[in-house]
Amino acid sequence: MEILKKIRKIGIGVVGLPGSGKSIVSEVARELNIPTIVMGDIIRQLCRDRGLEINSENVGSIMVGIRQEEGMNCVAKRTLPRIAKVKKNIVIIDGLRSFEEVEFFREHLNKFIIIAIHSSPRTRYGRIRKRNRFDDPQNLKLIQERDLREISVGIAKIIALTDIMFVNEGKIRPLKQRISKILQRIQDNRWK
Repeated sequence: MEILKKIRKIGIGVVGLPGSGKSIVSEVARELNIPTIVMGDIIRQLCRDRGLEINSENVGSIMVGIRQEEGMNCVAKRTLPRIAKVKKNIVIIDGLRSFEEVEFFREHLNKFIIIAIHSSPRTRYGRIRKRNRFDDPQNLKLIQERDLREISVGIAKIIALTDIMFVNEGKIRPLKQRISKILQRIQDNRWK
C-alpha cells in the first residue's frame, strides 16, 4: 500500500456543474501565476489509455466507473503527485466531484479551500452549447443527464459546504475582479 505524506501547499479546489464558469477561476489564477491542475484531465487520460473516444458518454462512464472500482477519492489520489510537482506553494485544483476528494485533500495538503461557481441551469446550458467542447453533451437531455451523473457522485454536497461561493450570472469582468481579490488574499496568507 502506498503511503501518502502531507504536501506543504495551499490547495484551492474549484467546484461547479458543467458550464458554471470554473475555467474563469483558472484564468484569473493564471494571471496571478497560480498553477492549475484539472482533475478531468486524469479522466480523459484514462479514456485514452483504454482506447476510448473522448466524448461525454465515455468520460462520464469512466468518471463513475473508476470511483466505483477504486473509491470516491481515487481521482484526488491520482492528482496528488501532480500537485507535489508544482513549484509554487499554492495550486488550483479544478474539478472536485466528491466530498471524499475534499477530505483527502484536507488530509494531504497544508490548507485546502473550496471555491464554488454557481450558475442557473439555463445559463449553463447556453454556455455549454456555445463553447462546443468536444466532450460536451450535444443536446439538452444529455446535458441534464450529465448534471444528474455529477450530482450522483457528490458534487452537490461540496457546493453546499463550500468556503467561498461565486454566482456567475452577470458580466465576467466584475466576477474576475472578485475572484482575483480572493485568490490574492489566499496567496498572501490572509484568508482564514
